[in-house]
Amino acid sequence: MLATRSRLCGNGCTIAWLHATAIDGGLMSTKANLNSFRSATPVPAPVPVAAEKKGEIIGVTLRLTPDQWRRAKELAIADRTSIQALALAGISRLLAERGLPPL
Repeated sequence: MLATRSRLCGNGCTIAWLHATAIDGGLMSTKANLNSFRSATPVPAPVPVAAEKKGEIIGVTLRLTPDQWRRAKELAIADRTSIQALALAGISRLLAERGLPPL
């Protein structure tokens, strides 16, 4: 085995290169054999993130400007509630205006 500077690694690392012997009379392949990297056990299928089950909570992001957030926070503090509760009340009111059941 002979350690030489690798052409694949530009930061000065070295790797060991095996040179062909007189017995096999040819050059050793430098291509990687990926058969040894195959998993012995199959990878499980991914589980759906937002499976609809009774009682499950799904997170939603609300994007506000700093001024919108300040006003919503002040309203929540004045009403002794949370921005979450204000958002649900607002969506429920919009649904009721359309004749639909509230959240």
